[in-house]
Amino acid sequence: MKRFPPRRITLAATGLAALTFGFSLALWQRNARLESTEGTRLVPSAQFSQIEKLESQPTIEATAENTPVAIPQGTLAKESWSAIASHTLISTPAVTADRALVGTKNGTLEVWSRGSTPRLLYRLVKREPIYSTPVIHDGIAYIGEGLGNATAIRLTALDIKNARVLWEREFHGHIEAAPLLDNGTLYIGAGSGGIWAIRASNGKLVWHAPLGHVDATPVRIGDTIYSSAQTTHGTKVETKLIALDVSSAEVRWSCSLPGQPWGSPLRGANGGDVLLTTAQGQSGPPQKSDRGWSHAVDAKTGKLHWTMELPGMPLLKSVVLEEKQLLIHTLKTGEIIAVQLGEKSGSHAWTAQLRSRVQAEGTIIDGRWLAIITESGTLALRDVRNGKEIQKINVGKEGSVSATSDGSDLFVASPTSLTAFHFKTTISDAAAAVTTTAAPASSEANTAAEAAPSYPTGTTDTLESNGAERSPADIGGAPGTIIEDDPEDEQLPEGGE
Repeated sequence: MKRFPPRRITLAATGLAALTFGFSLALWQRNARLESTEGTRLVPSAQFSQIEKLESQPTIEATAENTPVAIPQGTLAKESWSAIASHTLISTPAVTADRALVGTKNGTLEVWSRGSTPRLLYRLVKREPIYSTPVIHDGIAYIGEGLGNATAIRLTALDIKNARVLWEREFHGHIEAAPLLDNGTLYIGAGSGGIWAIRASNGKLVWHAPLGHVDATPVRIGDTIYSSAQTTHGTKVETKLIALDVSSAEVRWSCSLPGQPWGSPLRGANGGDVLLTTAQGQSGPPQKSDRGWSHAVDAKTGKLHWTMELPGMPLLKSVVLEEKQLLIHTLKTGEIIAVQLGEKSGSHAWTAQLRSRVQAEGTIIDGRWLAIITESGTLALRDVRNGKEIQKINVGKEGSVSATSDGSDLFVASPTSLTAFHFKTTISDAAAAVTTTAAPASSEANTAAEAAPSYPTGTTDTLESNGAERSPADIGGAPGTIIEDDPEDEQLPEGGE
């Protein structure tokens, strides 16, 4: 057998190792280039966003020295605690049994403990403002970031209990709406990149559909994903609702709509329709040029069933109550529009007007009550059956984002604090809470009634004032005060539906 000198063997081995390394590097660069072309990449663990664990805690303002909350007779909810935020809060809170998570303008996710003495436990430090609501499943939170001017953002999977980042994926764009988590896959709108399907367990890319500009949360009905998008062809800009095959991302149909994409698509009654809103205008105070539309599109064919022009610009999130066959929109002006679904789909069910404008949509509590925080700092609780007012609480804090409910507690994030309210949850308690004695109407109430706008026949107009904006001081009471019903407020009948 011919023997080769050790030096030659060493050189050969070195050459083979270099060749193998070169091939591996080329393959890695190819995969990275492919992902980069798509506009996304998995972030190496060494570059993960950092966790900042806190030793000192912000001040907690608690009701009755952090004792269990006693809710007075004749009321539905009472503040249980309020924690002062160290950064400006801008996202709707997300909650588990023992944690509350909320995003900040400073690019951090703040994780609080729940209970009689809540504490700020730690922060996830990201790069862009966190406006999208975290999505939580099995103790893992999925957190987006970025507003319209962001160019490089991350979707982060966070082990909440252990304060540990599991994986991160970077995108060119922004994630303003919460991802849809369905059957182990995250469906994400990331701005101009369209829709992305990401494996929730490891962050790997499943598919990408470059539909156009997507900011809303998609919805899944059966084997189809539905997303609103703004598409551009040359100089033509269109708003479309697009149906995609959930496995292949193949486009099944698209439906053109007026205005710009605004609200997230929703599953209609029995899944037969896709419901969504479009708008003309921008976030911020109401403008004369604001417009809004509510639509119902056939989920199978893409045929437009009906369009209703709204009396103003809707906020981003609407609510479907399938059991009650209702679709509820909140407008920037403080007007609440309930649309009938089912056999009378597309007709008005009821209309109500809040005292003040609103920046954040209403939240449904236990399928029965609608909770809305106004710009002037009032938590308004209304019956979803007819829009009538149940209770008002002066929270003394601007309502810039939607509240979150877990059925018995409502979590409200203002720019400066996170506040928890406790609710009565039994039907008998709720009935007792909303049963009051009507007072005679005052001359001021009659004036307000005369100034109230008219609505289509069959609606319930519960206009609270002549439209003038009122501050918490005008409404009366210190923060946390339960505000008595105004004389002109109509009362709920006792009993059931």
